[in-house]
Amino acid sequence: MTTTAGGYDKNHSVNFGDGQTDLVAELYLFKLMPQISFDAVIKYAVRFRNPDSDVTPGNEFSAEGLATWRLAEKIRIGPAVNFIIGEDNKKGGKTVTDSGLMRLSVGGEIYYGRFDHVKISLAAYQDVLSRNTTEGVLVISRFVIRF
Repeated sequence: MTTTAGGYDKNHSVNFGDGQTDLVAELYLFKLMPQISFDAVIKYAVRFRNPDSDVTPGNEFSAEGLATWRLAEKIRIGPAVNFIIGEDNKKGGKTVTDSGLMRLSVGGEIYYGRFDHVKISLAAYQDVLSRNTTEGVLVISRFVIRF
């Protein structure tokens, strides 16, 4: 569940929230073998009406995949893909035709596992298809800690 940290007012220069609340179900699959690994994440987000804007964003489905190859004892690298598609938005309870988002991004990831229980990765994704959303390059870093 993601919820806003506060309301949104377009007249304020700084807002601590966006007024949006979502309920997200996520399934993560991972298989590590000596030379290769596979990751997959599937998410479905139910998006609720934003009381500040009177907009109900369309529910969203997303899937992400990653395959890596071991280059050295603690280093893996490989291609990644991310796809997201959303239903049409609603404004004032009425559907806004052809307003759902869609994005396909491809890229790669490299990660380093210095310690057995801690990994750090760097990924970059280039949008190759986008509709009703921003387009560009996403660069992210992740820390993974196994308990």
